[in-house]
Amino acid sequence: MNFSELRSQLSEEARILDDPASQVYHTRLERWTNIDKARPSAIIVCCNEADCTYTVQWCIKTATPFTPCCGGNSSWATIGSQGVVVDLRDYTGVDVDLGTSTAIVKGGSSTKDVATELARHNRCTALGNGNAIGAIPYFLNGGNSPLNSLVGCGSDQIISARMITADGRLIEANEASNASLLWALRGAGQFFGLVTELRIRIYPFSVLGEEEGSIWSGTFAFRLEQLMDVSTVMSEVMDNQEYHTGGLIMVTTSPFTQTPILMVSAKLIGSLRDPDVVFKGLYELKPVMVKAADIPIQNMADSVDPLMARGDYKKLTLVGAPEPDMTRFAKTVELWKELTERCPDAKRTSFSFQWQSRSTIKPSFDSANCNHDIRFWQNNMTWHVDPANRRLVEEYDTKALTIMRGTADQRHWIDFQNSTRTGPIEARYRGAGRLARLMSLKRQWDPHGLFTRQLL
Repeated sequence: MNFSELRSQLSEEARILDDPASQVYHTRLERWTNIDKARPSAIIVCCNEADCTYTVQWCIKTATPFTPCCGGNSSWATIGSQGVVVDLRDYTGVDVDLGTSTAIVKGGSSTKDVATELARHNRCTALGNGNAIGAIPYFLNGGNSPLNSLVGCGSDQIISARMITADGRLIEANEASNASLLWALRGAGQFFGLVTELRIRIYPFSVLGEEEGSIWSGTFAFRLEQLMDVSTVMSEVMDNQEYHTGGLIMVTTSPFTQTPILMVSAKLIGSLRDPDVVFKGLYELKPVMVKAADIPIQNMADSVDPLMARGDYKKLTLVGAPEPDMTRFAKTVELWKELTERCPDAKRTSFSFQWQSRSTIKPSFDSANCNHDIRFWQNNMTWHVDPANRRLVEEYDTKALTIMRGTADQRHWIDFQNSTRTGPIEARYRGAGRLARLMSLKRQWDPHGLFTRQLL
């Protein structure tokens, strides 16, 4: 490809990495997962909004396929030699406006960038469990958060967006202008354009139930033989709406002993914060390890950093569970044991049940996000090194997810928006008229599928 015209339009700081033999190209190409990883003709490193706009316009003019990259964690952000990657990771910034209780999030800013900058101003917002995740994709894709029952989902925080359209225009979507597009961006935004900036809602630390901006975070490790006892205790915890709790019950391999363990990773938020009372039953089961403390809200996801390592073959899938059925979860534990016995390469795989004790706050407005009614998710992260094991690992992953769905009837399936692009789309955008409206808006804003052919 000839990039001379594009080079003349980009800023001095921007780069076009078109030498696959260079180290910088390979470093930029690294992703959270190697599944479907391809080598693009070039990686266009954008440093500001104008760089992004010129790049998309050049791609349209030259009929060059492209995929955006914000955090390098999406398995969808890959393309072969016929196209280019539009890399936003050098275009970052979080501008806080205390007067309006909002913040502007730019380009490839990570969720950690947002959390850290907000904390400097004694503020917070809905953010997920993964520091390196691109913040804008997080908000656009719905955004599960430990703060769901306090402030709503990530997508509910979006007030306005700046977006490059499929015909190369830079526009703004808000309640006064392009309101229907804003409706779609709140939950399905990745399919309508390249979003360069979001204005989001932010909240004082007092929303957490105290002024210091901290939450309680605890990890309990148990032997697998304690599964039924742990399940009995956790059933009571998950059903106790007096306390604001959330987290994961997971089966995985201990990184310290390399043996199977059952882990409970929990968060306790709010003015009613007495973990010795809330989790008394877990302490009484004498876990093999406990690590617990009050932590600053901006460090909420730090414990997950080892899971954000680049490379290998990893996949994260979330399906909604109709109820906290620990009998079903026990069956997935047996599947995990069978998988890791047959394929030791997959020992870092985890099958997890995710809960929040209180319902998600629903916003006053409607949006493409349909998951406000879901308190429970099966959260599976498969992880193996040898690509030859992909099919076997996928088989066990599917079996576990099917068990936790509770039904084989796809009409009742619930899929997290950005967990799949191959499953039934009706499971991602439930509700009367929601999918039809999204498809209509897709035909209006991206009729030729520049930003994937999802919804066409």
